[in-house]
Amino acid sequence: MSIHVAEDVLSQDVQEPSDRDVDDDWLYFWRDYEGKVSAEELQELWGRVLAGEVKNPGTYSVRTLDFLKVLSREEAELISKAAQFVIDGRIFRGKDEFLEESGLILPQMLHLQDIGVLSGLESLGFKATYTSIKPDCFYLGLVASNRILLIEGEDTNKEAEAEVYLVTSIGREVLKLASFKVNEGYLKSVAKDYVKKGFKVSVADWTWVSDREGRYSNRIEITDNA
Repeated sequence: MSIHVAEDVLSQDVQEPSDRDVDDDWLYFWRDYEGKVSAEELQELWGRVLAGEVKNPGTYSVRTLDFLKVLSREEAELISKAAQFVIDGRIFRGKDEFLEESGLILPQMLHLQDIGVLSGLESLGFKATYTSIKPDCFYLGLVASNRILLIEGEDTNKEAEAEVYLVTSIGREVLKLASFKVNEGYLKSVAKDYVKKGFKVSVADWTWVSDREGRYSNRIEITDNA
């Protein structure tokens, strides 16, 4: 089944595939691990892994394959729930009402940390400090799956800060496998936090056109009342 899932994913992908070949050692590990999976949901997961690696070799490390081989169906479902709250590789703190509505209360979040997907749950978390990508004004885009948060301001030296939980390197690779859309209420709540800090903030649809580039459309400005 995993092979069929990979074929289906690749047939629907609009991005151009890489001209590089999948590493033979990686493919050996994939075949060995995938062959021991029986649950249908996990077979689909392994199919997505293969599709991602075929499309862009090096996307999933052998270390991530080791992680996935011991992943339970319940843990995979938990990761899928968390995926809808990831913005630029982070989950923003102070949004418990949105997480709890999706069944992500503290024990579940701590478990995601225990298995190596998140970090920063045991303390006050981390502070993310964002700077402008333009020299003449503040401009920044934070991608959240199918959406993007656009933050703008006149002062290019201004910093946009937020308290966050970090998604680990393995977590980032695993989250690429989840088929999800960002939680819209949560995204707009994060946007409003930056509005209150004096930034002009918009949200828009986001489409990847390559592994490093994308484009946005249907941009909507966020205000305190929006």
